[in-house]
Amino acid sequence: MLELLTLYYLSQKNKANALARGRKPGFFVAMTFILWIGMEVPGVMLGSYLVGEAGAYLLGLVFAAAGGAISYVLAKNCKPGVYVPATENLMQAVERYAQPLAAATDVRIVCEEGFAAPDKRWTFTLNGQRLGSLAADSSLDTYTSQRQNILRAADSDGSEAAPLIFDVADNGYAEIHFKVNRFVPERSTGIFPPTMP
Repeated sequence: MLELLTLYYLSQKNKANALARGRKPGFFVAMTFILWIGMEVPGVMLGSYLVGEAGAYLLGLVFAAAGGAISYVLAKNCKPGVYVPATENLMQAVERYAQPLAAATDVRIVCEEGFAAPDKRWTFTLNGQRLGSLAADSSLDTYTSQRQNILRAADSDGSEAAPLIFDVADNGYAEIHFKVNRFVPERSTGIFPPTMP
């Protein structure tokens, strides 16, 4: 189980490193798994040949960690590219060209209860303006004066949830739900799919 968690976090780190260098992350995520497993299998085989069953597992882990380290170095130092995810393009367009509303829309953010630690707090930002932080089973009220909006959430550890990009109507009301570590648009009301400004 610990090995699977390590592999998951390493693949996420390699994905972030590839995106930071302007490269598509799919290849680097696949490379993480291929190098990890591809190095672990020969390590187990070599270990069972040299020292038996107990040593096989240990040598397999050493080889797997080496494969993971190689994948990290390759993702961290890959050749720079020009790839920008589609959501990032949309967020940049919203930040630059958001259309103003004729009348502001009220927005309520509801942080639902979940399986996260009860004392965990999330800090919310709407269109670059910090709104405040919420614990589970609480809410905050604000407003927006633009049609296209970006709502972000980050926890106290600095981990960010995927941003929510949405439209609102003039002089409306939007209630946006957030649970554990993600926005829940299917439970939210008064928001619409984002349009390109």
